[in-house]
Amino acid sequence: MIKIRKAEIKDCRQVYELCRVPGLVNPSGEPPKIWWIESFIKEKQMFYVAETNKDIIGFVIGERTCGNLGYLWMLAIKKEFQGKGLGKKLLKLAERECRRRKLKAIICYGF
Repeated sequence: MIKIRKAEIKDCRQVYELCRVPGLVNPSGEPPKIWWIESFIKEKQMFYVAETNKDIIGFVIGERTCGNLGYLWMLAIKKEFQGKGLGKKLLKLAERECRRRKLKAIICYGF
């Protein structure tokens, strides 16, 4: 069974490992730093994980930014769980959180 919940500091190492895919690494091939991932929890931003058997299989990270806008930084789902609607559920959750925070719009880039 897949559970979606707010991320905790203990989840950041697994999220970091999920970021080791083309598209989420920086130009030198490195995933985002763990301190950056942790900052979304510490600053009470939008950070949700999907898990099964205590293994993180997907996540979405976003924040409120200038102009009272929501910015979705990253969304990732483990390959074997893609195509099952999990990404859609995480995006809907982020959208609900943006509405709850009364943000004006959501910015999200994809590739």
